[in-house]
Amino acid sequence: SNFIKTVINFDKNNVPDRVLKRIGQYCRHADFQPGIIGKVSLAAKSLCMWVRAIEMYGRVYKEVEPKRAQLNAALSQLADKQEALSQAQSKLQEV
Repeated sequence: SNFIKTVINFDKNNVPDRVLKRIGQYCRHADFQPGIIGKVSLAAKSLCMWVRAIEMYGRVYKEVEPKRAQLNAALSQLADKQEALSQAQSKLQEV
């Protein structure tokens, strides 16, 4: 029960690089496939699928996160510029 809670509440956005590297080694093994592992145990198959999904998510997240930060910075800058434009248009209307 505690293990299941740990898996469910796993912080997939903050997987350390060393952990991603380690599970990546397992995911590259030819035998670490859900179909192969599922022949032995359904629980092991589910865990295999989870590990592979976390590894893939972690790799993609590491690539996307800097772009997401750039987007947030650009959106913040856009909001500032739109506010300045709105103020300038208000002053122009007064004239």
